[in-house]
Amino acid sequence: MKFVGSLLVATALTCSAPAFAGEEVLYGPQPGWVAPADINAALGTGKSLVLYDKQVRLEHGTVTAFSDIAFRIDSPDALTNLGTLKLGWLPDKGDLTVHRLEIIRGGQTIDLLAQGTRYEVLRRERELERRSIDGALTATLAVPGLKVGDVLRYSQTTTKRDQALDDAVQSIDGLLAEPTPLGFGRMVVSWPKDETMSWRVGPDVTAAGPEEQDGFEYLTVPLPVAEREDSPENAPARFIMAPLVQVGSFASWADVSRKMAPHFTTDNAIQPGGQIAAQVARIERASRDPLKRAALALQVVQDQIGYLLNGMNGGNYLPQAPELTWERRYGDCKAKAMLLLSMLRAMDIEAEPVLVRSTQGDVVSELLPMPAAFDHMIVRAVIGGKEYWLDGTSAGTRIDTIGEVPDFHYALPLRPDGADLIAMQQRWPEVPDRITRVTYDYRAGLDMPVIYDADIEARGVIGAGLRTQASESDRDKVLEFASEYLTPLVGEAIVYDAHVTYDDEAGVAHLKASGLMSSSWQFERGKGTLAIHTPTTGFEFNPDRARPAWRNIPYQVVGPLGFREDMTLLLPEDATGYTLDGRGNIEEEIAGVRITRNSRLVGNRLEISDNSVMVPGEIPVAEISGEKAKAARLRSGDPVLRAPADTLRYWERTEGDASRLGRLEEAYAKLIALAPDEAWRWALRGNQREAHPDREGALADYAHALELDPTAETYADRANLLFDMGRSDEALEDAQNAYDLEPNLDHAELLARVHAEHKDYDQALAVLDRLDLSGDDRIEMLKTRADLLGQAGRLEEGFAILDEALAERPGDPALLDAQCWYMGGWNYALDRAMETCDRAVRSADYGVSPLDSRALVQYRLNRTDGALDDIKAALNNQPGYGSSLYLRGVIRLEQGDREGRQDIAQALRVWSGVGRLYRRFGIEPRSEPRN
Repeated sequence: MKFVGSLLVATALTCSAPAFAGEEVLYGPQPGWVAPADINAALGTGKSLVLYDKQVRLEHGTVTAFSDIAFRIDSPDALTNLGTLKLGWLPDKGDLTVHRLEIIRGGQTIDLLAQGTRYEVLRRERELERRSIDGALTATLAVPGLKVGDVLRYSQTTTKRDQALDDAVQSIDGLLAEPTPLGFGRMVVSWPKDETMSWRVGPDVTAAGPEEQDGFEYLTVPLPVAEREDSPENAPARFIMAPLVQVGSFASWADVSRKMAPHFTTDNAIQPGGQIAAQVARIERASRDPLKRAALALQVVQDQIGYLLNGMNGGNYLPQAPELTWERRYGDCKAKAMLLLSMLRAMDIEAEPVLVRSTQGDVVSELLPMPAAFDHMIVRAVIGGKEYWLDGTSAGTRIDTIGEVPDFHYALPLRPDGADLIAMQQRWPEVPDRITRVTYDYRAGLDMPVIYDADIEARGVIGAGLRTQASESDRDKVLEFASEYLTPLVGEAIVYDAHVTYDDEAGVAHLKASGLMSSSWQFERGKGTLAIHTPTTGFEFNPDRARPAWRNIPYQVVGPLGFREDMTLLLPEDATGYTLDGRGNIEEEIAGVRITRNSRLVGNRLEISDNSVMVPGEIPVAEISGEKAKAARLRSGDPVLRAPADTLRYWERTEGDASRLGRLEEAYAKLIALAPDEAWRWALRGNQREAHPDREGALADYAHALELDPTAETYADRANLLFDMGRSDEALEDAQNAYDLEPNLDHAELLARVHAEHKDYDQALAVLDRLDLSGDDRIEMLKTRADLLGQAGRLEEGFAILDEALAERPGDPALLDAQCWYMGGWNYALDRAMETCDRAVRSADYGVSPLDSRALVQYRLNRTDGALDDIKAALNNQPGYGSSLYLRGVIRLEQGDREGRQDIAQALRVWSGVGRLYRRFGIEPRSEPRN
């Protein structure tokens, strides 16, 4: 249920409803008690919101609200946005009377009402998509003749007498705050002197007390009020609530409780022998345990009664009868609460209805006692001396989750003798809301794609959210849902198999899925590490309370929520000695979160179970610093898995290791089988096969992908592979197709390289000449152009291009590296090459590429030891750097070291075209394996 508050907004209704006296807009003079505003003075301020004057009278059970508003149409946007007026009211509770509709133009006032202009009444349900019909009406009007530069002024009064409150009244209004550009504004609330009212203005608003005039008390607040200072993130709601003016006739919360209680009796609520009675009997037969009975009754209300608020004819506060709720199979929170309450009491379970605020519940402590402080109703049950808070509008509650306390902070029991607010004491959930079980299969290699199998078990509201997906028969929609759902849990991945089930009896959903994802292992200087990500890693707690005004604002912990992740990593069996650093085992409470982590690493299998549970609460400012320190210690100890030094990388494997790829091949086959007519699936497997390496298989996949969808990207992938394999004639056609489809830099460079391989250098250079580039792209193109000129034997010309580029970007590490590589590759100006190479290495902070380039120059200068030193440094940083592996193989073979053959083979696995590159430079290993 959402109680309809005292602030009405425009709505309409599309279904039939009873006729009420207030269904037509009335036209007449404003009430005599209204104090007129000085419009001329307000106009003189030049503010865009010229006038905002609201005056409310509370008298004899009726709330009469007058408003007088004027705003300046100072732009075409304002004309569009403000030129249509909408006024809302509840016809079952009162009337809407329009007093004024005027355009002020050039000092003249145009009276549109006198000209016969009238509002049109619409009936529509603005909240219907939220399962709410409140019976409100909307009077709407597109203001005729309105122009930019005009001031539009309109005033009206609504009356409201709530059927549930008898003579009691309540009023809550928000207060406009600075920097609202308001010419004149005020909020006035008045009531008879002989009627006792409570009032409150704030927070952070200074207001004089009510003043007596003509037998009435007048509470006046000038507008705009001062802007409230910003509040820190994660502050409790009472510290960020907007300023309000509250007035009501209720003396206490007990008074509210007594006033509302008679409407929520369950006497004779269940018809003997009726369908509700049958449900009660069924539950009693199912269990003798009162808690289980309560859980079963709640399941009936949650699962078999749909949600719909019918706020008409007093329905915002008056409940629907349980028998009618069962007959209609829908109701709001009041209806669901009364049905549940009736069933529980029929089973002799102690229970009562309570009012709560569904969001920002802690602000209730700052509000005056009145029904408008609440927007929701649930049931409080006491079973075995323990409180249970049962929400019929929630979902998926079962015996294992019935003890969770919702984040409502306070509840007001409705009792004939009255009751005060009671705090809803939190307790730790007994089961996680979601358990994520994932197995990551790295056995094909730490640098290979990973197969994962996930089983997500969700209960309560989270589990009920999957119920719709459990009935989805469209496989593609299930896969799409699974992909979106799993991304924040396991990371970016491709799902090729997914199933969703929901167990109605247990209230538990399962999402089981399998998919492929990129490896998360990171390698630095050849050492592999894997940062373990669980619900409690990367723990952040750093609330800002630096401002003096914030130093008494506690931190709000959300909840109740509980998550567990059970993670299993299957590691390659080619090496042993994996180690787990960090805090693999934890049990402590940090920043309001209970954390439990257990890890077990045995051989090539790592298992981690990680739990985090939180319940709503507040951390006092005095404790924040200590909790920050605890969070920092936790974060610094996030577990990291380290691979042994002898773990094989993909370029180190031999043909005999192909069996490792069996499960990967099966996974890609399943991915393709899902939609074999989608080209990207074949191209994706082609990328995988090319890299690890099954090049003929990759060519077959690219060919199939191109048959289905000839994209530039796939043409380029196949062209690059064919080029590296020495099949440049076939590569030329694909490169041309890629360039024709998307003439970008990458495709132009590819096409130019293939032309150059055919010694068609003029055509190669012409391809680059057609590009119109700037910035980094232009520099990359110049480097490629220089390389092509070097290949054509035009060495001076090629090097001059690099010199010109370096003049534009003095000291650029990439250009210095390009010069060093050019000199070594083309045997050019070797007498000054080392100076250039040294600058390149230093400026790049001894990066891999300039070290590799300098090694080539040193090799040319017959400085073999220096070359091997640079290669060693490069491979220490990046062990799979193909160019360095190849050159080391060349040197080793020249020195008679047979290990050079392994270097050459590994280099070709990394980059099949590296041999062609070096042969172009005139460098060939002895007995080089041909590709």
